Amino acid sequence: MDVDSAMATEPDHDPSEQPTTANGADQPTESESESSPPQQQEQQQTNNSSIINNSSNSGGGAGPGPVVAGPRCAPTYSVVNAIIEKKEDGPGPRCGHTLTAVPAVGEEGSPGYIGPRLILFGGATALEGNSAASGTPSSAGSAGIRLAGATADVHCYDVLTNKWSRITPIGEPPTPRAAHVATAVGTMVVIQGGIGPAGLSAEDLHVLDLTQQRPRWHRVVVQGPGPGPRYGHVMALVGQRYLMAIGGNDGKRPLADVWALDTAAKPYEWRKLEPEGEGPPPCMYATASARSDGLLLLCGGRDANSVVVVAAETGGALGGMVRQLSIDQFENEGRRVSYGTPESATAARKLLDRQMSINSVPKKVIAHLLKPRGWKPPVRRQFFLDCNEIADLCDSAERIFASEPSVLQLKAPIKIFGDLHGQFGDLMRLFDEYGSPSTAGDIAYIDYLFLGDYVDRGQHSLETITLLLALKVEHPHQIHLIRGNHEAADINALFGFRIECIERMVMEFGHGIG
Repeated sequence: MDVDSAMATEPDHDPSEQPTTANGADQPTESESESSPPQQQEQQQTNNSSIINNSSNSGGGAGPGPVVAGPRCAPTYSVVNAIIEKKEDGPGPRCGHTLTAVPAVGEEGSPGYIGPRLILFGGATALEGNSAASGTPSSAGSAGIRLAGATADVHCYDVLTNKWSRITPIGEPPTPRAAHVATAVGTMVVIQGGIGPAGLSAEDLHVLDLTQQRPRWHRVVVQGPGPGPRYGHVMALVGQRYLMAIGGNDGKRPLADVWALDTAAKPYEWRKLEPEGEGPPPCMYATASARSDGLLLLCGGRDANSVVVVAAETGGALGGMVRQLSIDQFENEGRRVSYGTPESATAARKLLDRQMSINSVPKKVIAHLLKPRGWKPPVRRQFFLDCNEIADLCDSAERIFASEPSVLQLKAPIKIFGDLHGQFGDLMRLFDEYGSPSTAGDIAYIDYLFLGDYVDRGQHSLETITLLLALKVEHPHQIHLIRGNHEAADINALFGFRIECIERMVMEFGHGIG
């Protein structure tokens, strides 16, 4: 089996890693308190990784069988014998950790390209009644997590090279913990919650930035009340924008509350949601997955009595087992929950499509131009946007500028960019070297200030100004644009921007941007 291709195309979670629990009291032996995590069912732990092999069929024949409508057969697993050059490079036996898939950085074949990775953080390296070194249960039955063995280690599995390595990021790391949550935001991994030797971990957000060659920890400041310390909850990035946290245990009882954080709005603030419809009961150790159409799917978990949560209903498109939380209109305070029917899922998709069409031009510009390592000057000089699209982009940006005060109140950390003058290639090199304003870069915790003079003189003023305006529309509180003396029609007529618009837009449209 081709290990690399299988790993690259499979989902970023492994169904075999869902915790299997046994009935009994939820008390650890270390750090006795009400905030103790539930006991885990004893299981053999190994250094090998299991992956799903979708290429095999249930018949075991030489070739693929005919395509049959309906549910697909369950995939099979195969063992990956990863390369571990030094003992400390391998994560070793552990439980209660997180494993997060991070996409590649840069264009394949370009200098500085980093392939797709799996980032493992934290977890407990021993069960109660076992030594940390052995990692194997000493007796059958239930065994609780030894919180004294919780770690804050970071291990990286390189998908292309099939190799484990331990990495030591710079910056202040999170405290040792297990039963926390982690999710990828571009090439960053966001860590929250959990429980460690000292009890419940703080509700702070910690970001592991993997954009550069040397990973770095950041602690994100969030204002106001939030989910609070908890463990055994779920968190996912929905719509490539909203961090959603659901359920878990606060040390006293299981929870069913829903919290959301908008990663595109500063200052960062958790907001408690009150979705309509029938939600899941209070539970911990559930699983969740965000779909590309703006739905967060939640399944399973345990209640206060260590009973596995199973929905009573059996009908519906998802068999009554999965709750769907749609946040497609979260910007407009819309909150809705659809449960198990094709009609509700179709309605949610229509709402999401309508919301995406409103902002399609900025997204189109960013997808086409924000390529710090892969952008190349176009072979054909004709610009990829038409006049109507540029007018829509300018109108959207103008409305944002009109709502801002004359004097901007900016907060550190912030990056400051001087005169660009249409040197779009230089702008991409700066983004490549120092980070880019995207969810895959550092926009989540660093603002950007541009000091004007964006056009004229250079060969790619259209790319420069349209990308900056699109970024302003998408990240109005993180991107700050100041007007320079070259943001004027008469200056543009003298120094080249008007001519560039005429030549590349086919018709005269220079005054609409200048």
